[in-house]
Amino acid sequence: MKKYRLLLIPFICFLFLKLPLLNPWAYSEVTEEVFLDKVFTEEQIREIWGDYFLTLSTNQGKNLIKLYYNKSLVLTIEGIYQAHAWEKDYLWLATADYLYKISLNSFQAEKEAHSYGTINQMQIHDANLWLVGEKDNDALIVKMNYAFAELKTYSFGGEAFEQFTHLLWLNDIPYVIGQKDAHSLNGPFANVGSQGERKPFVCRLNRDFQIEQSVYFNHEAGSEHSFDAYINATGIYFLLQTKSAYHYYRLALDLTCTEHILWNDLEKIRGILSPSGFFVLLKETTEGVFWDVANQMVEDDKTIAKGQLIDFGIEEGCLVAYLKNGEEIIKKTIEEYHINQNEPLFLSYLDEEDLTKNIDVESYFEPLTVKVKEVDPFFVKTLPGEYLATYVVNRLNKKTIELTQKVIVLPYVNVINQGVYGIPFTLAFFGKGHLNGERILSGYTIETPGEYELVILDGYGFEETFLFYVVDNYPRKGGHILADYYVEKGKSVSVQVELAFFVEISQIIVNGSSHPFTKNDKTLMLELFPNEEGVTAFEITQAISNQGQVIPINKTLRTAVLRKAPEIIVKEEATDALKLTFDVRDPDNSLAALELVVYKNNQAIVTKQIFLVNEKLDLNLPEKGIYRIEINSLVERGNGIMQRKQLFIYQGYFAKTKVSFANITFNRSGRLIEEVILEVDTTSKSINPQEITVLSQNITSRYQKKSNYFTLTISLGLTALIVVLFGVNLLKKRRDKFREND
Repeated sequence: MKKYRLLLIPFICFLFLKLPLLNPWAYSEVTEEVFLDKVFTEEQIREIWGDYFLTLSTNQGKNLIKLYYNKSLVLTIEGIYQAHAWEKDYLWLATADYLYKISLNSFQAEKEAHSYGTINQMQIHDANLWLVGEKDNDALIVKMNYAFAELKTYSFGGEAFEQFTHLLWLNDIPYVIGQKDAHSLNGPFANVGSQGERKPFVCRLNRDFQIEQSVYFNHEAGSEHSFDAYINATGIYFLLQTKSAYHYYRLALDLTCTEHILWNDLEKIRGILSPSGFFVLLKETTEGVFWDVANQMVEDDKTIAKGQLIDFGIEEGCLVAYLKNGEEIIKKTIEEYHINQNEPLFLSYLDEEDLTKNIDVESYFEPLTVKVKEVDPFFVKTLPGEYLATYVVNRLNKKTIELTQKVIVLPYVNVINQGVYGIPFTLAFFGKGHLNGERILSGYTIETPGEYELVILDGYGFEETFLFYVVDNYPRKGGHILADYYVEKGKSVSVQVELAFFVEISQIIVNGSSHPFTKNDKTLMLELFPNEEGVTAFEITQAISNQGQVIPINKTLRTAVLRKAPEIIVKEEATDALKLTFDVRDPDNSLAALELVVYKNNQAIVTKQIFLVNEKLDLNLPEKGIYRIEINSLVERGNGIMQRKQLFIYQGYFAKTKVSFANITFNRSGRLIEEVILEVDTTSKSINPQEITVLSQNITSRYQKKSNYFTLTISLGLTALIVVLFGVNLLKKRRDKFREND
C-alpha cells in the first residue's frame, strides 16, 4: 500500500479545487425525545394528538378504548371503535353503538345511541358534526348538530355494496372517497373486477349532494382501499393500498390524474397535507423510516431512524413522528427549510414589498413569512446602487431565521421613445420625473389614453425626455406591452399561419393589403418587415381561396425592433500608469450610461451612474485596504430591454489612505461619446499588473488576470510531478529485477 500513498495527493488537490464550490442551500435537523418509556404490548396506539393519545385493546373479551393525557389514563370506554375526531375542547368518538362527546378539560363523556351502521369518518365542518360511512350496504353521510340531533341524511345505494370513507370540502363543494363492490350489474363498476372484490372511487358532488362526476380504480385482482385523503385548491391527495403495492395519487378538481407514484417495497406508508401545500410522506421499510415529499426529490438526508411507525403529524411547523423502538416510543421532530440566495437580486423599480417577493425561502412543513429587517447602506428607492438587505423569516414555532441577500438596483426607465403601452400603465424610473409638465413619482399609474411626455432629471443633473403613447384595448402584461417578436434592426420576421383545413389560397390580407406568402399544405409562411423604431402591429385578417372563399384569420402579431448595441473598443497605452481609452461607437444611441462600482471586502461602498456628460470624475478611496473597481456599460436596447456589459475590473491593495485611484474623462459630441479616458494612479497603491483584468473584444493585455488559474496550475503540476516520480520508481524496480534475473 505504501507505493500508492502518493496517489492520494492528486485526489487531495482535486478536493482543494472542488471544496470551495460547495454551497449548502438547505437546513434540516432531526431531534428526538422519549415519548413513552414503555410500550403498551396489550394496547394499540390509535392516534397521538399533542399531549393526548388514544389506544385500542381487548381484555377478557371486552373491546376497550382508552384516552391518556400527559401519559396518564383519564378515561376508558367499552365498545368497538369506529372513528373519532379532535377539536380544541372535545374528542368526538363513534363506537358500533354510541356517539360520544368527551370534554378534554373534565374528561366527562356525553353519549347518544346511534343506528347509522359503520362510521368510517367523523368531522366538524360549518359548525356541524358529520358522519361518513355505510348502512345496509349503502354509502351514508349524516349531518348532525352538537347535541347529536340528526339534521340531514344522504344515502347512495345500488344493488351492490357501497361505502364512503372520506368526506372532503372545498368552498362548500363536497367530494367523497369510498369503496364499491366490483362486478356489479350497473353503474361505473359494472362488470369490472371479480365478484366480491371492493374497489375505491372518488366522486365530486354538488351542493345538493348529487353525484356530478366519478372515477374508480382497478389496479389488480383483490380488494383495494384508499386512506390519508386531503384536498386543497390544487387537487385531491390520497394514498391507496392494493394487495401487493401502495399508490400515491393527486387528482385535479375535475378528477383527472395529475400525479401518480407506485411503491411495492414498503412495509407501511402514511401521508399528510402540510400547511404549506406539500403532501408529506412517511415511509417504513426494512431499512428504517424516512420522510419524503410526493413527486419531489428532497436533497436532505431523509432517514429518520430505525423502528416501527406509530403515528405522525405536523406541529408548529415541524414534522413529528412517533416510532416504536425496542421498549420505548421515540418522538422525532424534524425541522427544515430551504433558502435560495446564491445569486444577487437584480431589480429596477422596487419597494420593500418587492424586495420580499424576490427572496425564495421555502419549507415543506410550514408556510413562511419573509420581511425586510434592514438594508445597508441606507436604501433609497430612486438611487441605483448595490445594497445588502437583511431579511427575517418567521416560523410557525415562533423561531426566526435571519438571512442576507445582495440587492442590485439598476438605473431604469420602463418607456422608450415612440413606445406604445396599454392602460393601466405604471411608470418606473429613477430620479425626478415630470409627466406632461406635472411632477410625478416613480410608480405613477396612467389610466387615460393619450400622448405623453416624460422628462427625467437624475441625481447627476442629466435630463432625458421620452415621448410615448398609452392606448386602450391593447394586449399587455403588467401594463407593459410585450412584443411577440424582437428583431435586430434591418432584419425581418418569419411567421407561420395555420389554416383549419386544406384549401388553395390566392391572397392573404395583412394590414388591409395583400401580402406575399408561401404555402406548405395548411401552413402559410409570411415574411414581415417591421418599422425601424417602436412596436409594429401586423393585423392578419383573412385569407382568400382560389374560388373567392374568405377564410377568417384575425391574428395580430407585434414586433419590436431592438436598438443596435454599441461597439466599445478598449485601447491600452503602455505607460508607467495604466491608461485605457474606451472608443465608443453608438449610432443607435443605445448606451444609456456607464456604471462605476467600488467594492471593499465584497461590499459595495460607492456606486455612480455616469450619464455621459462632459465631466472629469475623481474617485477617492477613504482608507487603505483591498478594493475591487468595476466599470460596466448600461445599454437600453428598447421596449424595456436593458443590457449590462462589464468593461473593466481592477482588484488590488491600496497602501495609503484617501488616495486618488483614477480619474475619468468623457469627451462627447452631441449624444455620441468619442472617447473615455481612464488613468490609474499607480504611485498611490501597491499594484501588481497581473491583478488587473481588461474585458475587450480586440486586445490581449499584459494586465490580464492570471490568478484564476493559480490553483489549477498547482494541482496539475503536483499531479504531473507525482506521475513522473511514480514512473521513475517503477522503472528502477524493473531494472533491479532484471539484474537479479541475470
